[in-house]
Amino acid sequence: MARIVPDDWKSLAATGAAARERETLALLEKALPENYTVYHGVHWTRLNQNFSVFGRPTS
Repeated sequence: MARIVPDDWKSLAATGAAARERETLALLEKALPENYTVYHGVHWTRLNQNFSVFGRPTS
């Protein structure tokens, strides 16, 4: 069973697209080997031509 980070994703209420995202996390947790870690909801910031760009990875 893979590790999902952050690990509180099961306790959060979710509907709509968020519920489907939780279903995907559950599938990954069960299907991947225990030496895998899935980083979920990791936010990033970078500079682009002197401006801050915020977001989340898309893949």
